[in-house]
Amino acid sequence: MLGLYYIVGFAVVTSVVWGVWAGRYFFAAYNISGVGQILPTDMSYMIFATVLPIILLLMVVAIVFFAIAHRTNRAAIALQMVQNRVEIESLVGISNSLISLKKLGFSRQFFATLPILLDDIGLVIADIIAKTGMASEVVLFDAISNPRGGKLYAICKIMLDIRDSTPHFEENLRRRIKRDEVVLRTIEAFLAKYKRLMRAVEDYDTDGLVKESLENGALGRVHGVIWASANEASA
Repeated sequence: MLGLYYIVGFAVVTSVVWGVWAGRYFFAAYNISGVGQILPTDMSYMIFATVLPIILLLMVVAIVFFAIAHRTNRAAIALQMVQNRVEIESLVGISNSLISLKKLGFSRQFFATLPILLDDIGLVIADIIAKTGMASEVVLFDAISNPRGGKLYAICKIMLDIRDSTPHFEENLRRRIKRDEVVLRTIEAFLAKYKRLMRAVEDYDTDGLVKESLENGALGRVHGVIWASANEASA
């Protein structure tokens, strides 16, 4: 911006110098000593000849001034946009980091409570087994009290072993679901818990290992059996 002021100052000084020089020139050319001795036509000519170059010079200076100012403003705006973009990207990076840290904290909290959630689902499966008469409460109590490989696995294994050893297992389960509303409500509770559990696992299990293990393991197989029977019973 300092260069613009230099240009304006140069134009003003040049205009003053030109006006003084032109006035002295015309006075010398007409060989007169005062303004009152100049004819009106000559006065008009002198004013026009003196002022026109000054006006043209000032117009050129004004054009240059506004062009440079516009360019300077564009450069400043471009620089501000770059700075804003950098700040936005920085804020986005910080926000993503905070979200990742928060999600990591939630993930640790979720997986810390995952065994409790699995035990809860295991108890619901045990309730289904008891209410449908698949196994006695003594067998269930023994599986829950002395789990081999985990309480949930022990309970799931009871249902899977009964299914493998019982002819028409799915058909009998469908009939029981249609006939007994208590069994139906218990199965609906199991399916809802399983759905919520898998949704949470999908959110926090970044590698997908836990989800794959649950879906392909004993719990996933039991869910497949119960879900298919419930679907066909409601059809």
